[in-house]
Amino acid sequence: MTILCIILNCTPEHWIFFYGESMNHETNDIRRFIQKRFSDPELESFCFDYFPDVKNNFTVGMSKSQKVQMLLEHCQKHGRWQDLRAALERERPADFAQEVGSAPQVEPPPQPGQPPQRNPRQIFISHAHQDADFAHRLAGDLQQRGWQPWIASDSIRPGEKWGEAIDRGLAESGIFILVLTPDAVNSRWVKYETYAAIELEKEGKLRLLPLLVQPCELPPLWRVYQQIPFQTNYDEGLESLLTELQPETMRHLKALYRQMQTALAAKDWQKALDLGREIEVAYPGFREVAARIAEAQEGKKRQAEQEKELAVLYEQLATAFNREDWDDVLARGKAIQAVNPNYRDVARLLTQARESLRQKQRQEQFANFVSFGRKNWGWLLFVAFVVPLAIWGTRQWAGGGTETTPASRTGEAAEVVNVEPTDTPTPTHIHTPTPTNTPTPTPTLDPNVPPPNAVLHNTWTRPTDNMVMVYVPGGTFMMGSDDSDEDADDDEKPQHEVTLDSFWIDRTEVTNAQFAAFVAATGYVTTAEEEGSGYIYTDGDWELVEKADWQHPQGPGSDLNGLDEHPVVLVSWDDAEAYCAWAGAQLPTEAQWEYATRGNDGRLYSWGNAFDCQLTNADDETILDSYVVPGGPGCDGYDRTAPVGSFSPAGDSWVGAADMAGNVWEWTADWYGDYPDSRQTNPTGPATGNVRVLRGGSWFNNQRSLRAANRFNVGFPAYRINLVGFRCVLAPGS
Repeated sequence: MTILCIILNCTPEHWIFFYGESMNHETNDIRRFIQKRFSDPELESFCFDYFPDVKNNFTVGMSKSQKVQMLLEHCQKHGRWQDLRAALERERPADFAQEVGSAPQVEPPPQPGQPPQRNPRQIFISHAHQDADFAHRLAGDLQQRGWQPWIASDSIRPGEKWGEAIDRGLAESGIFILVLTPDAVNSRWVKYETYAAIELEKEGKLRLLPLLVQPCELPPLWRVYQQIPFQTNYDEGLESLLTELQPETMRHLKALYRQMQTALAAKDWQKALDLGREIEVAYPGFREVAARIAEAQEGKKRQAEQEKELAVLYEQLATAFNREDWDDVLARGKAIQAVNPNYRDVARLLTQARESLRQKQRQEQFANFVSFGRKNWGWLLFVAFVVPLAIWGTRQWAGGGTETTPASRTGEAAEVVNVEPTDTPTPTHIHTPTPTNTPTPTPTLDPNVPPPNAVLHNTWTRPTDNMVMVYVPGGTFMMGSDDSDEDADDDEKPQHEVTLDSFWIDRTEVTNAQFAAFVAATGYVTTAEEEGSGYIYTDGDWELVEKADWQHPQGPGSDLNGLDEHPVVLVSWDDAEAYCAWAGAQLPTEAQWEYATRGNDGRLYSWGNAFDCQLTNADDETILDSYVVPGGPGCDGYDRTAPVGSFSPAGDSWVGAADMAGNVWEWTADWYGDYPDSRQTNPTGPATGNVRVLRGGSWFNNQRSLRAANRFNVGFPAYRINLVGFRCVLAPGS
């Protein structure tokens, strides 16, 4: 065996081949046939036509026997043995039939006059043979997702010459993918295929998509094509490629992924699981879906365990409630609310327990007072004067305030002190001590829930993100604009009456620092990051810029240095909704937003009816240099966004909310639609739509857009631009 390998100049890794094949009669027959029927130049031409990967590995000085051995090994290793037989039979049919024997029946190459049908889902993958591993990995991933890759040499039919197969593949395929590496640029076959594909694309017959796998110097004609980056992250590159191939499908998948992230942030584990499984079926391996599914499964498991624990605690609470052990009720109720603040009717039971405990404490105070009277005063004086006074005081402390008849009060007094009436005259001029009004213990408030019974100008800090919220008392206001407002747009009419329940609203827009904490806690990926681009204002116009996202608000060369307290921008409606869900809140409805801005006095701006450019961040001189906005004030002093609350308190709304006019447009929950012409109570906008409503104007806009009633209706949910942010709202006790 060793002697044979030395003779053929092979290495020990070939021994297995020889050992397995040395006794193989067919292999020896084919080796002898090639040696006998093909000269060295003919063998090179044969390999060039049928097996170019083998031809590319021939080196100067390699013997004919070595070339034959390389060809045999290649076919054995890559499963192309029948291809080799078919090619030899095609080139030397009579000799092959006599010396080797006919090959098994295979699919014949297409005959002239039978043009192949072009398949829009077939993808021709052009690559250098050095990049075969990448190309085959890509082909497998595309095939798994329903595409039909055409890749040499897998797609070459037995007996089909390489050039014939390439022509057929180009004629059949609807997509041409070019794997760009230095080897590909220098490959004769890749150049041949690519220039042919360019001509076919000009004729509208296929689409050319270059993949930049390694940095390389491209021919001038190739540079006009936008390259899909694969050089740093294969999975991200594959997602970008599939987005080009099937944009609607990928848009739907990305929307499902955002919904999954939102569900995870809201701890809706079952919904997150359902969404994750739907994504996995449509796109196996999509992003971190597998990890997110595992997270949801673990969360659901924890939730089930917590539900069992809560059920036991609730049963214990109910038992304690029935035996009127109020201290135990409070202890178990607080333990339940620490896990789930809204569990069943625990909040109601705790309220009753606190009230009953206060009543018990007051009764004990009264009993102590009665005992003191028995010991120190005469019965007649005590019954006639002190007891009624004490009963009256107890009612006031208890906060009952219910009117009772004198007879009922006498009956209550007799029941409490349990003495018989007497005819003994009541002494006079005896000092009667005044009962001490012991302060009622203040119940402990849940820090995760806004305090009840709030009033205007109350604030509360949301623990999830340390956002200060301001209270908006419920009321009725006129929403929209009337004909007296010359700046009003048609979609602000008709002005109509709206009644709202009370709610809490963020005092400021959500900041970069707060959004960064959300991303760190959840791993959330924004729409701009998913799509790889966002809109920014540059060179006097708005452009869709690659790598512009919330962390790069002016494009890839920018960052958040010094912008922690500025409002987050380049966030879509989906991003805003996900953040608010994570914070335990939601986006404001249009009605809530407008009411929190203008109140019920119909003011035009958050601070009043007269515009003042020093009370808001609107368009500046720096913007006006390149974009003329009629009536632009240009006196706020900020180039783009300003730190939140920079114009407080003078620019605040009636409830103390800052930046309701200017700085950034703010997402609302509503779909855009026409206003009704009738009274509304807690309206939520149309049930469906195409775009969401933005409110408030921004650093780019003039005073007309900053009016409280103005509506901006270009906000499709994936819209992301560096003048749009958001804030959240919360219902009391939620």
